[in-house]
Amino acid sequence: MEGMELNQSRRNHEQGSFAFGGERNEIMYKHYLGIDLDSLKGKTVLNIGGGPTGKFEKEARKKGVNMISISPDYKWGVSDTMKKQGFLENQTTQVAARVQELPFPDETFDCELALYSVPMYLPPIEEEYIKYLKEITRTLKHGGTAYIYPGHFNSELKPEAVRRILKSLSPEVTYSGTGLVTINRK
Repeated sequence: MEGMELNQSRRNHEQGSFAFGGERNEIMYKHYLGIDLDSLKGKTVLNIGGGPTGKFEKEARKKGVNMISISPDYKWGVSDTMKKQGFLENQTTQVAARVQELPFPDETFDCELALYSVPMYLPPIEEEYIKYLKEITRTLKHGGTAYIYPGHFNSELKPEAVRRILKSLSPEVTYSGTGLVTINRK
């Protein structure tokens, strides 16, 4: 069953529905980020760009993960489509926010996840990337890890600029070009 769901998720992504509001699920986070929800049990996790219904967040909460999702889209209110998709059932843990200005205190999260959200939607301006990476690092607890996929960022921002930005903010960053970016805060 898991293989069938991943194949369907890949088809949705290829058809564009995933990157533009399609729902992310546990299988996709495990495949792209290497995240196993069982390993996050009892931890406080920030899900950056949680999607309209918070499907992954619901899956995580069932497994004992304290997850909060953010999206700038939440500030526009709840549309009829979002209501039909179950947004209101999960509203208490979804926060309207931009990743460049996170409304959380320093060292709030054990783990931060971004799957097909930022940096895909940021303008190709280095200052915006610096703001978002600083905020992720600021809100991450010491000993915590952030996972960002894909790491290709905006095609107009050169990979060497991305590497320079990441290294200037944290020496504990892994960037694999078009793959996964991890930030480990010591």
